[in-house]
Amino acid sequence: MIDLTTRTEDKDKFITKIYLKEDNPKYCVVYASGRTEEYDFTIHNFNATLLTMERQYHEYKEEFFYAQAKKANKAALNKLVEGLLAILGVAITVKIDMSEVIKIFIFLIIVVGSIFYQKMKTIENAECGKKIDVLATTETFLANKEQFKIKVLDPITNTEEDWYLLTLSDVELLDNKRQVSLLGATITDEIRAEESKNTTTTLKKKWKLGD
Repeated sequence: MIDLTTRTEDKDKFITKIYLKEDNPKYCVVYASGRTEEYDFTIHNFNATLLTMERQYHEYKEEFFYAQAKKANKAALNKLVEGLLAILGVAITVKIDMSEVIKIFIFLIIVVGSIFYQKMKTIENAECGKKIDVLATTETFLANKEQFKIKVLDPITNTEEDWYLLTLSDVELLDNKRQVSLLGATITDEIRAEESKNTTTTLKKKWKLGD
């Protein structure tokens, strides 16, 4: 999940990623500050951390959305103002009584500077748009989360537990909310059965690492 925090002091508690370690029975939790912690893996603990991520998403999403929207609007406004100032600067330069060489020099500075500024603000605006799109993708995922749920066998209790093929930890890797819906629609009962079998086997091996 992308970092939704708008305050530095929140980064050390906001979870952005969770993943299983391959070589031992641990799972890693990565925070927005860059800090990583390892925990003993159980299906219950892993799912509990995912629920914490979901709670944090709902807690931070609104403030993050308005911050990005404000930043995008400011970038768009700055582009407009700078463009008008650049046109005004060129018009004034043309009318001022000075040598043509100096006029051309000033004109080039204004044009090159304006192009660079406009490009920077366009990139800034686009980045804000991408982050807002991630929110829309995440909302679609949460609304269709059950499509990605399978059942796995807990190696310790020998009972069935919920497991998700797609989580908040990876949802930002998808291009858009439509891709979430399409991906969910491709998961058939046969695929669920196969993934359940493979995941259960993987979890059994992970528990053996801790013996």
